[in-house]
Amino acid sequence: MTIESAPRRHGALREVLVFAAYLALAVLFLWPLSMRPFDTFAYVGDSLATVYFLAENGRRLWSEPWTLFSAGVAYPHENAALFEAHRLLPAFLAAPVVAMTGNPILAANLLGFIVYAFNAWAARRLALTLGISPAASFSAGALFAFNTYAVLEQPRLNIVFLGFIPLAIVETIAFARSGAPKHAWGMTGLWLAQAYTENYWLIYGGFVILPVLGVARVASGDAGNVPRRLRTLAAPALVAGLAFLPIALAYERMDGIYDYRREAPYSMDLSHFVATQPGNLLYGKIGPPVRAQQQGAHFVGFGVLLLAMVAVGSAVRRERSDRVWVFAAAGLAAACVLLAAGRTISLFGQELMPGPYGWLFDHARLFERTRIPERFGLLAMLPLSLLAARGIDLVARSRRVPALLLAAFLPFEHAQRFPWAESLPTGRDIPPVYAWLRESGARAVVEAPIHGEGLVRMESVDMYFQLFHRKPVVAAYVSFPPLLTRILRQAAEELPDPNALRTLALTGVDTVVYHQDEASLPPDWANAEAQGRLARRSLFTRSAFWLRPSGQDVVFSIPTATAVRPARPPARSLTRVRSPAWRYRASSGQAALAGDGDPDTQWVVEDTIHGGEWMQIGFGEEAVPVAAVALPLTRREILPTRFRVDVRDAEGNWSPFAIYGPAERDQLVEDLMRTPGRVVLTLLGEEVSATGIRLVADAGARSFDGWRLGEVEVLVGESGLK
Repeated sequence: MTIESAPRRHGALREVLVFAAYLALAVLFLWPLSMRPFDTFAYVGDSLATVYFLAENGRRLWSEPWTLFSAGVAYPHENAALFEAHRLLPAFLAAPVVAMTGNPILAANLLGFIVYAFNAWAARRLALTLGISPAASFSAGALFAFNTYAVLEQPRLNIVFLGFIPLAIVETIAFARSGAPKHAWGMTGLWLAQAYTENYWLIYGGFVILPVLGVARVASGDAGNVPRRLRTLAAPALVAGLAFLPIALAYERMDGIYDYRREAPYSMDLSHFVATQPGNLLYGKIGPPVRAQQQGAHFVGFGVLLLAMVAVGSAVRRERSDRVWVFAAAGLAAACVLLAAGRTISLFGQELMPGPYGWLFDHARLFERTRIPERFGLLAMLPLSLLAARGIDLVARSRRVPALLLAAFLPFEHAQRFPWAESLPTGRDIPPVYAWLRESGARAVVEAPIHGEGLVRMESVDMYFQLFHRKPVVAAYVSFPPLLTRILRQAAEELPDPNALRTLALTGVDTVVYHQDEASLPPDWANAEAQGRLARRSLFTRSAFWLRPSGQDVVFSIPTATAVRPARPPARSLTRVRSPAWRYRASSGQAALAGDGDPDTQWVVEDTIHGGEWMQIGFGEEAVPVAAVALPLTRREILPTRFRVDVRDAEGNWSPFAIYGPAERDQLVEDLMRTPGRVVLTLLGEEVSATGIRLVADAGARSFDGWRLGEVEVLVGESGLK
């Protein structure tokens, strides 16, 4: 690769034609989704969440910027948009289409076509800057934008939107060579634009830009000007940092409240880089099983690998500046692939070594807040595309026909039928209940029957319809779900049970939309209405659509509720006790992690809770006067719907001591509304001398995501202290 003094200038018309060609490729690679862009999306979950936040954040950016992060989901939390990626730049770009058409699905799809074309065009500009021929550069752009994993990430448009990175590299190279302030401002401005698309690329993309800056200095052979370059870069970097600072501070504040740390990253076998998605037109399905999101198909392309090896092999005989860039691209590609593998590097099921991502997760604070290492695979395709394009030039040797054939073959390796397509009503087909809701005085809404914890992605449907009625909803399919949202979801699953209605009403939810599929209300709903627990406000006929058959949408209001306080002994001073002699056991999971004094380690039951799961603390020969059991709770803890605390006497007999039931749930909900990030659930009982305690999920208890507790604390009264 030879750095050109400036990108080749083909004129505005040629650039427009190239961009149009990439737009056509975007339509082809996303077929059949692109056949009906006005009502079709990939799948419920990430696709609809993207549609929602593009439309909601865009509307607020243009009309109510002072309420930017106040999304209408995850009620009653403030700044609920910060439970997700901000998507500010994509939302800003999509907002005019939403405003003109009233169709957020169409806006997201049109922006998606443009994003893919922009990514390809940007990578092509970088290839041209590196002295690669026009045909091979076009192929590099197509390969970067339309490789298998990039196309499969279409539901996460903010993740795919990374074309500012290659453009920032172009400016970085120019700045390293010339030191001109305009390139410093261009580099930082483009990097700021990339940060405004997605937080991931602010973190992951630094692993691309910073090495490029260093390599550019080495390749130029002019290290003496480094101090002057840094002084030139200082002002643009400061301005860019200040421009992004409000976003960073907003997330930092939410992190301080809710603790955005993730679980330890998973690992992805390197064989996924030769795995295609079923439907690949050239190879069919090859490689290990793949999923829609995590553990996805990262097929690189056999032609890409061969041509990249040709480029690396030939660089040994090239001049120093050319050799530096080729080896740097190869090193960057290898580093991104290894980082994408996650915590452990494995190949075809054989563990090879610890992965670098695991070290970063353990030692770098920002990496604790990310959870999908394999997205480094998107970045890996940029240097691989450039190396493959360089290989085309070396193999074709300026012969037009071979160059064109190779350039066409590389993206064709990734051609496939887009695997997902679902649709929802838009425009006049939106169910009429939502227009009524928008004009009503409803304070907050729950839709029923709720989809449930096992189908949490379906809550993105409620989020989609919230765009039209604009009343806050409890539903939230977000990256960092708060504990209160989980608890309210569990309560909503029990509707129309009076305890569930009371819990929801305590938070301010005053409206339930029941989607009735049968000719009449189910008996439990009819009884709730007859007994006055629900008051009917309106009724609408619903036409069938993908999610629901034809039927009726019934709007109920919930009367104001008063919390039922748990029966408690008289208040008294309580003290936590713990002994290294205590022994921990559980039906599954490492129970001792709930008693090691470290809230960052957890006792975890991975499987769905059905009742009967337990965790036990044995006090050994010691008898402890147990007055209460305390469970410190954060966003990372998960509770079943009902459980109890038993105590064991000296004879080994177990008896009930305290429960977590509807009254305790009400108390926990009120506590979380006051301090939403961290609370302590204290289960009090009559003080009793015990040789052990255990937590047991009641028969019929539910929790799709299992049971997670950081600490289980035993409390004693003053009489129990020695």
